[in-house]
Amino acid sequence: MTARLRGMFAFALWDKKRATLLLARDRLGQKPLYYAMRRDGLAFASELGALLCDPATASELDSAALDAYLALQYVPSPWTIFRGIHRLPPGSQMVVGCGEEPVPRRYWEIDFKPASELGDLDLDTAAREVRRTVEQAVRVRLMSDVPLGAFLSGGIDSSTIVACMALASSEPVKTFSIGFDEERDSELEFARMVAKRWNTDHHEQIVSPDMISVLPRLARHHGQPFADPSAVPTHYLSEMTRRHVTVALSGDAGDEAFGGYRRYVWAHVAHTILRLPAPLVNVTARLLMRTPTGPGHWVRDYGARLLDDEARRYLSYIRHFSAEEKRDIYSADLAVEFNSDRTATRFAEILARSRAGDSLGRLMDLDLQTYLPDDILVKVDIASMTHSLEARSPLCDHRVIELAASLPSYLKLRGLTGKHVLKRAFADLVPWSILDRKKKGFSMPVKRWFRTTLRDYARDMLLSRQAAERGLFRVDRVADLIDRHQAGQDHGDRLWNLLALEVWFREMVDGRQGFIDRVAQSASEAVLASA
Repeated sequence: MTARLRGMFAFALWDKKRATLLLARDRLGQKPLYYAMRRDGLAFASELGALLCDPATASELDSAALDAYLALQYVPSPWTIFRGIHRLPPGSQMVVGCGEEPVPRRYWEIDFKPASELGDLDLDTAAREVRRTVEQAVRVRLMSDVPLGAFLSGGIDSSTIVACMALASSEPVKTFSIGFDEERDSELEFARMVAKRWNTDHHEQIVSPDMISVLPRLARHHGQPFADPSAVPTHYLSEMTRRHVTVALSGDAGDEAFGGYRRYVWAHVAHTILRLPAPLVNVTARLLMRTPTGPGHWVRDYGARLLDDEARRYLSYIRHFSAEEKRDIYSADLAVEFNSDRTATRFAEILARSRAGDSLGRLMDLDLQTYLPDDILVKVDIASMTHSLEARSPLCDHRVIELAASLPSYLKLRGLTGKHVLKRAFADLVPWSILDRKKKGFSMPVKRWFRTTLRDYARDMLLSRQAAERGLFRVDRVADLIDRHQAGQDHGDRLWNLLALEVWFREMVDGRQGFIDRVAQSASEAVLASA
C-alpha cells in the first residue's frame, strides 16, 4: 500500500482486526517519524520533543550520535542524539505487534542504474523528459484550497519551480525571499530578476538575526543538536512567508538529484586523476600539496586527500570536524571510545552498496540517503511547521528522483559544471545569468560573526563551567580553537557546531522540565482558544 502513495507523509495505522500498528514514512524523508521502544510498549511521534515530554522516555546521550553530529552537523538516521529513541528511515515502514521484533523495512530505494544498463542518451531527449516530469510534479503540488506561494532564493532550483508555477497559474505567483544587511551575503538581486521575469507578487525581507534568542528556539524545535547555519535564514523566511500564504513550494533536492554541488566536481576530478598511472598520481598529489600558502590552501588540502579512499575523501569536503580534530578536543574517555572514524566507515558501506556505475552516481546516491533527508529536509520541515506553513518540494517527487537517477552522469556533470541537463531543460525559462553563475547556497557569514557579534557570546557559552562539567571536551582545546579563529584562521563551522550543541544541552537536557512545562502551557492555551 505504502509504495502506491505519492508525496510527503508520515503516518501510523492501527489494524484492529490483526492488532498491529503500521508506521510508515515517505520515500525521501520529507516528514519525520520518531519512535522509542520502552518497557511499557512503543511510543511514537512526529516530533522528538513530543517523546521527551513523557517522563517515561529515557534521555541518555548517545555518544556515537554525538560523534557523527560533530562530523556532519546533523545526527544521521536512524539514530537520534538520545540512546533508545530512533527515527524511522526514509522510504521505510515498520509493523509493530505481530509477534516479531519490530524492524524497519525499506519499501522503496533509489535505483541508480549501473553504467552498463544506461546506454547512450541524447541530451535534448533527456532534457525534454526532465522538463515534462518536473512540470508535472509542480502541477500536482499546486492543488490547494488555501493561499499558495514559493520560496525564491535566486538559485537554479527555486527559479525553475517559480517558472513552472507561473506557466501553470492564471494569477501571479507569490514569491518570498530573505536577504542580509551586507550585500555580499545576499542573493536578492537574482531573486528579483526571476520575480521580474515572471511578474510575480514578490515579497522580501532584510534580516539581522538575533542569534541569542533564535538559537534556543531552534534547539527546542529540532529537539536535538543541528548545526546547519542556513536553518536561521530558513526560519525567518518561513516566518515571513506564513504571513501571506499557507503553502509554499521549494526547490529542495535539485542539487542531490542533478549533481549541483561543487564537491561533486572535485570528487569527479579526483576520480579522473586516480585513473592515471600510479607514478603520475603521486606526482600530481605532491605538486598540489606544494601550492603556496594563502588563498590556495584548499588546493594543498585537496592534494593531501587525493590518495584517501572515496568515503574519506568525500567526507573531507563536507565535514565540520575531522576524526583527528574530534580526538584533539574530546575528553580522555571520548578520545579512547572514538579512536576510528565511524562516519567514514558508514559512508564507505553506503557507497559499497550503491548500484551506481561511477563516482558521481555513488556520491549523489550517498547524499540522497544522508544529507538530503537528515539535513536539508529536516531544516525546511522544522522551519516551516514552526510557523504552521506547509512546504512542498516538487523536486523530491519520487518520479523526478527516479528519472534523475536513471540518467548517465555525463548529462548531469559537463566539464566543471553540474546540473547540465536541468539547465538545458529550462534554459528558455530561467535567466542565463542565474543558470551560469556559481552556486552560493543559503548561507550565513558565521566566520565573520564569530569575530564580531557572536564573539563574546560564543566564548561565554563554550568556556563556561556549565559546559566544562559535561565532561565531553577539553576546555583548553576549545579555547585554543576560539583564539585561532580570532587570529585569522577559519573555524566558523566548527564553532557554530559546538555552540549549537551547547545551546541544545541547556534547552533540552538541563532545561528539559522547563521545556515540558512550556509545551503543557501552550497546549492548555490552544484548548482554551478553541473552546
